[in-house]
Amino acid sequence: MTSSPPNDAQRASERARWQAFAVCVAVAAITILDISKVNVGLPSIEVSLGAGPSQVQLIVAGYALAFGLTLVPSGRLGDIHSRKTMFLIGLAAFTIASVLCAVAPTIEFLLIGRIAQGFAAGIQMPQVLGLIQQLFQGKERSRAFGLFGGAVGAATAFGPSIGGLLIFLGGAHDGWRLLFWMNVPLGAIALVLAFRLLPGRQHHEKKRMELDLVGILLLGLATLALMLPFVLTTGNPSDDPRRWFWLVGGAAAAVAFVFWEKSYARRGKSPAVHFALFRHPSYRNGLLIVSAFYAGLPAAFLLIALYAQQGLHVPPLFAGLMTLPYTLIQAFVAWQSSRFI
Repeated sequence: MTSSPPNDAQRASERARWQAFAVCVAVAAITILDISKVNVGLPSIEVSLGAGPSQVQLIVAGYALAFGLTLVPSGRLGDIHSRKTMFLIGLAAFTIASVLCAVAPTIEFLLIGRIAQGFAAGIQMPQVLGLIQQLFQGKERSRAFGLFGGAVGAATAFGPSIGGLLIFLGGAHDGWRLLFWMNVPLGAIALVLAFRLLPGRQHHEKKRMELDLVGILLLGLATLALMLPFVLTTGNPSDDPRRWFWLVGGAAAAVAFVFWEKSYARRGKSPAVHFALFRHPSYRNGLLIVSAFYAGLPAAFLLIALYAQQGLHVPPLFAGLMTLPYTLIQAFVAWQSSRFI
């Protein structure tokens, strides 16, 4: 028995889904580009604004910290209310924060802009993943995630090279500002397309129509207390040793989070993190592998970018090209992986 060919309505629906997917992937790529290209610009920012070691770390770590703190609550809010609305809010905030970074007169102003960028990215990125799952099912979903991984890998690959090129064009002193100005027209175009193409309606499950505020707060405190002492570590003898006490508070918040989430689930409510997922070996082991992988890789890229420019005195453009072989292969493998899912 052969299936009937798709009619005009089905073809239009499929085209609309892939157009919405293209917008999601483009915004995710812009977000990833902002991380990888800024790494190359750190030495220029350090010289231009007179930044110290802690401030240079905060340009990267402040973004990551804000991003991590926002992911869970914004993802849940998107599930409960509207992923499209949260996506638009995050993208608009990211674009405005990019302007603040581009015009920053001091390193403190730039840090505020970068942290705002991190919060905005943390609002929009969960919506990208949620929208992909909302738009596609079955084999189409695996294909979509494969393409998504390829696009993210490509953005990671070309980010340092684009960053180095922009610094070359803008000059060693203020070329880093182009790294942020680049986001403004791209963000504006993406906002218009997202408003027009993203689906405004989504299915809501009754058991998910709630926000675990206490769980989210405890998770945020645990994450903040874990990351903060490392951000405050510069390697100088003047570093306050008392900063490591934050780890004790982080461990206490993590234990309280686990107990609260289990209690919350026993009451028939939907917790911020479903610990039942960890009973599945594929989920548990996959999470451990990915965590170990990303615990070291971003730091390696950051160190390569800094050492190449400050230690070997390599121009930013060539420093950005050093990681290109790795990331091109990563993009290709991510694209091909959908065949094996």
